[in-house]
Amino acid sequence: SFTVQDGNLVEWQGWKFRVGFNYREGLTLHHVEFGNRSVLHKLSLVEMAVPYADPNPPFPRKCAFDVGDYGLGYCANSLELGCDCLGHIHYFDATLADSNGEPYTVSKAICMHEEDDGILWKHVEYRNGHNESRRARELVISKICTVVNYEYLLYIRFKLNGEIEFEIRLSGELSTNLPSAGEDPEKPSYGVLCAPGVNAQIHQHMFCARLDMAVDGDENTVSEIDVIGQPDPS
Repeated sequence: SFTVQDGNLVEWQGWKFRVGFNYREGLTLHHVEFGNRSVLHKLSLVEMAVPYADPNPPFPRKCAFDVGDYGLGYCANSLELGCDCLGHIHYFDATLADSNGEPYTVSKAICMHEEDDGILWKHVEYRNGHNESRRARELVISKICTVVNYEYLLYIRFKLNGEIEFEIRLSGELSTNLPSAGEDPEKPSYGVLCAPGVNAQIHQHMFCARLDMAVDGDENTVSEIDVIGQPDPS
């Protein structure tokens, strides 16, 4: 039930936004509105850090910044129907510049489709047993990029209740190495042995998203509310 106008202007169930793409961030969304009310100027993934936890040299220096170092746009996959995306699909191509400044196209770099999202509302009238329920739908905009050994699967989901969800999944292969000198070759201290002599080091993936909020205008604030338990009166 979505429409696409002017190449990248999407409208769906009260949502309205433009789809963008660049070499660094890959997928970007702009001028997001819901019910004719502004929500966001821009949404994108601007950086991620992947530090490895092995303190033995040279691994303390092993920390990839996958967005800035490689560019998620340059690493974007061409998505395939039936595997990467299912259902009634609308694809967006992406145009980038190569190392000589010449343009080239990444076909089907972004996928957009609707999915079922479970029960939106349900009620059974206890007096007579009358049952009513409504199914929820969501609009999913997705991109997959390969950064050396990892695949990052990014999904931005628009909900009927005005919610936006940004989901990131990881796939691909682990970055492995030999156990460091002095480690037990059968039980590494800072990793998991996935084959004889093959250590998968403990590491983290930390993501930084840009949320340029504009809820009913630009005068927005962010508040952190912590729930703290009362001290035991005894």
